[in-house]
Amino acid sequence: EVTELKRLVALLIYQDQVLIRQVPPGEIMAGLHEFPYFEQEGVFLEELLFEKWGISTIEVKEYKPVRHSFTRYRVELVPFLMECKEVVPPEGFFFCNRHELKGLAFAGGHREIVRSFLSNP
Repeated sequence: EVTELKRLVALLIYQDQVLIRQVPPGEIMAGLHEFPYFEQEGVFLEELLFEKWGISTIEVKEYKPVRHSFTRYRVELVPFLMECKEVVPPEGFFFCNRHELKGLAFAGGHREIVRSFLSNP
């Protein structure tokens, strides 16, 4: 049985760097990198980021959704470019220079987001 998922993906920009994490061992996609994402629908990403991590953001733009599948999941990723002011990375996340993203290993859908972001910042 296929499970459909919709994820709001935050490309959080702070001083020309982007917030990412490397998926820890034991989780699906372990060792790969990804952007923060949330599975809640019907809410604003700005509210989720502030509620969960205390990060104040301004939405800059929404990118075209990316669809990908893995194991029994079919996922729609909806990426948003967000600017943030003074921020401490949440536990497990770190800021990476946008030009270094190309050299990192990302899961399929997040890799497509990297391509969109780098070709159309």
